[in-house]
Amino acid sequence: MATEVYVWDSYSCNNSSDYRLVAEFATPAKAEAMRAELTKFFKAHAKEQDKRSDETGVEPGGPTNAARAFGKKHGHEWRKFLVWGDEGLTGAEPRSTTLDRMLVLYHGYCGGFGDDLPKVLTKAGAKLVTKGDERGPPTLYASFETSDATKKLVARLTSFFAQRLAPTGTLSDWEHPSWLPTELEGDDANVAFVVDGERCTFTMPLLPENIAPLRKLLERGAAKKLELRIATKDDLRALRAAEKKAGARARLVLEQTAAATTGPTGKLALHTLFALNRKVNGAEDVVVTPRGVVAFAGEEGKTQRLATTDMKTRAMTWIASPKSWLQGVLVEADGTWLAGGEEGKLYASTDEGKSWKERKAPGLATALGSGHRVWCVVRFEGALWAASKGGVAREVDGKWKRVDVPASVRTEKKPAWLEHGRFLPTLVVAGGVLYALGTGVARWDGKKMVVEHAPGHDIRSLALTDKGTLVAAGDRKMAGQKMVIARPVWRKPRGGTWSLVPASALDHAELPEGEEREESEEFIAVVAAGNYLVLVARWELFFTQHAVRISTDDGVTWKRQKPSTGTSTRTTAAVADGRGGVLIAGQEGLLLRVSRDGAGKWTAK
Repeated sequence: MATEVYVWDSYSCNNSSDYRLVAEFATPAKAEAMRAELTKFFKAHAKEQDKRSDETGVEPGGPTNAARAFGKKHGHEWRKFLVWGDEGLTGAEPRSTTLDRMLVLYHGYCGGFGDDLPKVLTKAGAKLVTKGDERGPPTLYASFETSDATKKLVARLTSFFAQRLAPTGTLSDWEHPSWLPTELEGDDANVAFVVDGERCTFTMPLLPENIAPLRKLLERGAAKKLELRIATKDDLRALRAAEKKAGARARLVLEQTAAATTGPTGKLALHTLFALNRKVNGAEDVVVTPRGVVAFAGEEGKTQRLATTDMKTRAMTWIASPKSWLQGVLVEADGTWLAGGEEGKLYASTDEGKSWKERKAPGLATALGSGHRVWCVVRFEGALWAASKGGVAREVDGKWKRVDVPASVRTEKKPAWLEHGRFLPTLVVAGGVLYALGTGVARWDGKKMVVEHAPGHDIRSLALTDKGTLVAAGDRKMAGQKMVIARPVWRKPRGGTWSLVPASALDHAELPEGEEREESEEFIAVVAAGNYLVLVARWELFFTQHAVRISTDDGVTWKRQKPSTGTSTRTTAAVADGRGGVLIAGQEGLLLRVSRDGAGKWTAK
């Protein structure tokens, strides 16, 4: 009996990824003709290859008759096999489309398009833009002229592309837009978006079948002088430079994500940037921009704006309009700033918070409850979210709807023993997840808020470390006049469960005079900054004192930093500054920085 020997060439599933092939033809008609021809070829080839596999039990073998015939038609001798997928070829053929003179092929699970297919396309008169061994779907370049007629379209795109400000690495983690029929795929590093006053321009990886629907969306949105093509590396470089120039990637660091920052290797220390000034209020929002730091300090009916570019001088102005306490500042992808105001209103600024105009928010006041001040605004998975004393709301198709928060996390009223302090819930985006903080932590599972952690007392702040550990901090817990838990800090390692950090690990705090005030100490913020954490506390019953602790072991233990001279005041907010440090704001204009390089270099990036 003869022995049959088969040589298994590496192919498909065990060495697979997603691959694209892009070819440019002389005319759109020739590109479309080749697409139609390839569609027929792929089906015939798949049917023959699957039949061969069923009969021999071995795959893939040499080229199919369909492949030989297709190659011969265009003057090429097809030599190698072509396979894709992992359970037969039929029904899983490569996706294809045309974009003017471009033919685009893509398969989500194959070993590449081989040597023969690119050669056939070249013989047919095409110029290869990509040769079939490049991974990922093609990146589309789109640009159109903006006008009053495109305002709704630009707003819709701005909302969608805001997701790039919290990069996940892959578009499959983005919220899927209704205007695309199939899934999002590709690296979000290839996404860029700029609105410069004259044109709206963006790049994004897109599956072939999503290109035509995107064109339809743009054309229906009144896009004029539309340019739509496959992006080049030069396109991406130019658009990223435009983003940086426009400040489009300025991010609100108040979200407290754990984006690591590489800085000097000196000793971590607490530095005073701006000492007390009785003319300045306590900032509750601190925004780091490519040009410096802008903070907002409000009170009923008015808001101060504090701005510095060098951390040496600071300009303070009262915002003329609106006559409202602005809070929860959010920096959008197009450079617009949003903030919550009184009576359930939202306001927008296009000049880094110097002036504001009311933004229509239909249904927001009703969703949050009449008369409630909006103190928190975030964008998550393309949608705007807001929080107030009345609860949480989400913008859906231009209208605001209430989002129910589990009863174990809601805070309906402040405890009788707490005369000061803001209400909850608060919204935090960390690690691509949206959390609501109240008497515990809830998280959005895509459909509803579910309980993440329910310790039964107020959680003020949440941070995610670079090791994937969640750290939550908040008020002490009381039962009548008796303290149950003082200075609560909780940890949840990646894949683990929540546990309370022992008080012994928190380094007992004292007032500058040496008097211990554990019973009135509360934590207002925990911030992740690369490989360390900063925990900010204040004494709620002694408004002139604060304490700062640092952890360099993922929140297991904490070391207190001595208060700087001239800094005896109540702290109000803390954010990572994106330059290796953490900024801490306080009453009367106090601004501190935890860092390894003092005040740092604050020249515009």
